[in-house]
Amino acid sequence: MKFTKLMSEPGEIEIVYGENRFLWAHGNDATLAHHGNNRAAFSLDLAAAGAAVAEEEVTDPTDPSVEVEEDSVNVPDAIQDPSGGQDCTVNFCENDLASGFLQKYKINVPEGQNAANCEGCSITMELIFEGEAWLSIAFSEDGKMIGSEAVIGIPGSIPQKYMLGGYDVSTIQLMPEEQQTLTDASITATNGQTIMKFTKLMSEPGEIEILFGDNEFLWAHGSDATLAYHGNNRAAFILDLAAVGVAIGEEGATNPVDPPVEVEDNRGNVPNAIQGLGGGQDCTVKFCENELTTGFLQKYRINVPDGQAPETCDGCTIDMELIYDGEAWVSIGFSLNGRMIGSEAVIGIPGSTTLKYNLNGYTDN
Repeated sequence: MKFTKLMSEPGEIEIVYGENRFLWAHGNDATLAHHGNNRAAFSLDLAAAGAAVAEEEVTDPTDPSVEVEEDSVNVPDAIQDPSGGQDCTVNFCENDLASGFLQKYKINVPEGQNAANCEGCSITMELIFEGEAWLSIAFSEDGKMIGSEAVIGIPGSIPQKYMLGGYDVSTIQLMPEEQQTLTDASITATNGQTIMKFTKLMSEPGEIEILFGDNEFLWAHGSDATLAYHGNNRAAFILDLAAVGVAIGEEGATNPVDPPVEVEDNRGNVPNAIQGLGGGQDCTVKFCENELTTGFLQKYRINVPDGQAPETCDGCTIDMELIYDGEAWVSIGFSLNGRMIGSEAVIGIPGSTTLKYNLNGYTDN
């Protein structure tokens, strides 16, 4: 899919020469329908010479029925919810984070309490990865890495809680001993599969609260059991713990490059630095590339009129090309907060004209 779009248009979300939040999605075939896990949110800094940071992103499971409404012409068929859910205070619910990476979770409600207004509620989580690697699940207030808190498990050690303070060396730190409150925490890597388990209090002093409602989480895993840069192996997603097992991805998936990161244990040992993947190029001169997920590539270039500067541009446009290894509808969305509702999208359906859509909600109207 190819198109050129004005970066600033009246009444529409502006694409800025700086950090933007985008959403991508694609179908399983050329008929517009529910995208399943094929979606993600990511942050892309158009002024950063091709560096993109996913919304600590990637695939996600089901959401309620969705209709994508085009505000002036034809309205496609509703995107249907493919499955229901179950009570996650009774049984474990499952959330397919990415291919070969499963999250299971259950809310533990003390006797005499209710989940909606609970003192002492905890969440038990299990991450099952098809491979042998370090694993991480993080709790976020905005779907971004900086300022979030994570449980990281490295095979051969016990999963612990970390502060994600930034992208610089020494800004990701192990929480102090008094905050290491996980129970039943373990990680094992055997027979080509890694499983991390833990139970965490949902409300802890000075930490991001896990709500019986919408939560923003981040996941990541490594390529092996040595803590290092995760590359495209990360994503942000929204999980409604009150919605009987329905999880909504941060319209998210894998992601590209971010600055170098080192995880520091503030009680002594410093793991290997998580390395960046290299520089970029001037995206006002040449097309820059962003691997959205395996087999799905985004190319983009900023077009600056003569006599203008991209930072304060009147009439700047962006050329975008999405290349998907398969035959399916594809979409790129423009967002203020990384969520579907209230965003705007360009959707291309093979055999029809590529058009702009408003994403107004999950209901059929």
